[in-house]
Amino acid sequence: MATFIASALWHGFYPGFFVFFIAAALLDLTTRSGFHRLKFVVPIRKVLPRWVEWLFLYAWMNFAFPYYANAFFFLTFERFNKLHRSLYWSGHVIIPLVALVTLILPKVKEVKSDKKKD
Repeated sequence: MATFIASALWHGFYPGFFVFFIAAALLDLTTRSGFHRLKFVVPIRKVLPRWVEWLFLYAWMNFAFPYYANAFFFLTFERFNKLHRSLYWSGHVIIPLVALVTLILPKVKEVKSDKKKD
């Protein structure tokens, strides 16, 4: 989170920079820890090939990232809130909801077999 806040400060004191970089931190947290937990709770790999998992993550980032990236482009609350209002604040509901769901999933450790090399 500190890296994202430092990046926002580096770019300047516009609200759009702070909204974008804090949202990027949330998306990074969701993608790293949330989906890591999800793949152990739901046996996705037993049902679907790995490329489907990557396709889902690609689609997730291509929905979530551009939704907040417009704040970086528009810079002021009035301008990027006009766009969010026209989208009925859908990303403000869906993205944190997905983040919350993936973060409350229980942590499951990978089971590694202990094989001794002979």
